[in-house]
Amino acid sequence: MQGDRLAFALFPIAVMCGIMALEADQRRLAWGLACGVVLGAIFLLHPFHVVAPWLAVLVYWLMRVRSVPASEWARRALVGLGLPVLVTLGLTAWWFLPLMAHNSFATPSLRANIDGFLYWLQAGQFPLYAVLALTSLLALRQPGRPRALVVALIALPVMLVAFIIFCYVVLIDQLGFYTLDPIRFIDEVYFAILLLAAIGLGSLVQIADRGPRASHLTFYVSRIALLALVFVMAISLWTGLAQFRAGSQPRFLSQANEQYRLPELWTELQREPDGRVLVTSSQVHFHDEAPGGVEDWPSYLMTTIPVWTGRETIGGTFHHWTPTALTYWYGEERPAVMRELTHLLDDQRLFGHSWDQMDDAWLHEMCRRLYVTTILCADDDVNARGFLDRSPLFQSYWNNGKFFLYRVVDYSPAVLSYDPAQLSAQVLERTGTRLVIRVDRAEAGAQLGVKITAYPLWQATAQGQPTTITADALGLMHLTVPAGADYSVELAYRDGPAELTGAALTLCSMVVVLAGWVWSARRQN
Repeated sequence: MQGDRLAFALFPIAVMCGIMALEADQRRLAWGLACGVVLGAIFLLHPFHVVAPWLAVLVYWLMRVRSVPASEWARRALVGLGLPVLVTLGLTAWWFLPLMAHNSFATPSLRANIDGFLYWLQAGQFPLYAVLALTSLLALRQPGRPRALVVALIALPVMLVAFIIFCYVVLIDQLGFYTLDPIRFIDEVYFAILLLAAIGLGSLVQIADRGPRASHLTFYVSRIALLALVFVMAISLWTGLAQFRAGSQPRFLSQANEQYRLPELWTELQREPDGRVLVTSSQVHFHDEAPGGVEDWPSYLMTTIPVWTGRETIGGTFHHWTPTALTYWYGEERPAVMRELTHLLDDQRLFGHSWDQMDDAWLHEMCRRLYVTTILCADDDVNARGFLDRSPLFQSYWNNGKFFLYRVVDYSPAVLSYDPAQLSAQVLERTGTRLVIRVDRAEAGAQLGVKITAYPLWQATAQGQPTTITADALGLMHLTVPAGADYSVELAYRDGPAELTGAALTLCSMVVVLAGWVWSARRQN
């Protein structure tokens, strides 16, 4: 979420750098490199937001192309449009290249449909912003760059809305292409409208500032319009501040620590270091008493359990892209595409079963298969807590009124799974990137399960020879070990060709950007 907001804020900087790379008489190369750096930052913060600023610069250039000499057109376009793309791809290659190389591992998450998109076009203060944006039409009277920028920003939301509708109607509904999440582009529609409103207000100020040189009608109309807009915006701001003062305040970690005794929760979880912690909801809700009701604050605080306790977790987060993470909601019947808003499923179902139809022996077996020894519920998880309280297979052993901990009964945690009649093995060493297993005895065709997600970068060797890792029904690692006794199986998480190539490209790109800035500065001097 923070990355989304930061990427949103960098939008106008990227547009400004791109325009300067196209129009500046001096240090054009430096501006083009700067645009690429800003676009690279946006791409890392939130990939979807990188499209709109570059598209805005492109439309701007198409509006200005007639005023540029033919001899300059190609060179300026290369520096202002092509160079930023190359710099962006180069600086982000360390992340983007591995993502593309392993994209088959992820599961698309489609969070909204076209109705949801149309709702966002009518929600909140968007109609007010759209009305304010109409004032930007005054800037069309100014020739050259101002007019080109206004036209580009007017064309941008139209293009984005058309693209979003195309994604839903054609790519998703007709072709089954789910990689893009079209709802993400709605932010760019908002931002173009906001920039147009700002340009329009600036134009009104310029008109009003002309004073006696402007016609009386223009002078008074502009002043009245400015006063009306300031009044509307002041009312909107005052309403927001009033809600803030009424108790709609942010929930900080220090406040949560004190009110919900989080340090005690971390301590209790640390007492049982073996096994994973299963959080029964994607969100934890904090509540503040406020005039007229209770303020509800959803949080993904439980994703920090590994930080505070050193224990692995399942659940407690919003997105579930990997096959193993999808198991949290759907069990072994994982869909190819997630269409549901996951937080709406909180306390409704787990592992593909609703709580009112859950079998406790089956849930106990799922915990064993996923290496879960502790279950964490929040006070809102009424169905989950009721089920666990009734079952003899789960023991409630601690709560502070907000959080409730349950122990999985009669389960000795083991990260390995195998048939004792065919195989005997034990873990000798385990870190975040390496696992060494001693095989005491293995029959021909013996199968060894490792309760770790089967991500493509894991590599296995048995008796010093490479062996193939496959994914079991839950998306965990599974391998066939050779027959024999007293040998080692090693699992190691190592960077592959995509990771190494991406890192090298990013390093080279950083050197090129720095060298380009230095060369540009020296050339100007």
